[in-house]
Amino acid sequence: MSTNSNPWLKTIAEQEGTISLLERKLAVAQHTNLEFTALSVAQHAHLQTLQTVCCSALELEQPKELFLEAIRAIVTQLHWSSAMVIQLVGDDITVLAAYQSTEGQLQHIRRFGAKTPALVSAALASREISTFKNQDTEALALRVLFSTDNVIAVPILAHGLQYGYLVACSHGVEQRNSPTELQFLANLATVLASAVWRINRIT
Repeated sequence: MSTNSNPWLKTIAEQEGTISLLERKLAVAQHTNLEFTALSVAQHAHLQTLQTVCCSALELEQPKELFLEAIRAIVTQLHWSSAMVIQLVGDDITVLAAYQSTEGQLQHIRRFGAKTPALVSAALASREISTFKNQDTEALALRVLFSTDNVIAVPILAHGLQYGYLVACSHGVEQRNSPTELQFLANLATVLASAVWRINRIT
């Protein structure tokens, strides 16, 4: 089947192109006996996470299973403190999947998520959220909502449909909260969205 006729396969093909490029860069660095920089280590972690999610997207048949596999990879391979997928519909917020999140943290999100303007406005506009080096009132409200020091949240969006938000939380200021990490999580969310769109079409 041509990737041109299937947007999901096209997305996977594009991500596999990213994987191949990263693999080549890592192979060159190893072959020439170069020391890995912090960036190349991050690229290696991104590669592993992307491979995990792409393989899961081909095997799993339920969106919730796919979300759980993705957030588990974010925590175990990218070393975030916790991760989750949430969905905001009207005045209700639902936690579709969570990994390494405390019950108190999840209860707080369910209770106050739909009452937090910073989250609601971002969700309505399908906008990315990052508190990295951000000290404004919205960033503070998001840190309080997710009970964490830093948070990145990106919409899981495909064909104009929003399936939720992919959220990664960390304690302490670390490099993984950088704009590079935001872009990677946004790309990961695109893979998830395309996979969910495919699953919904099949079922």
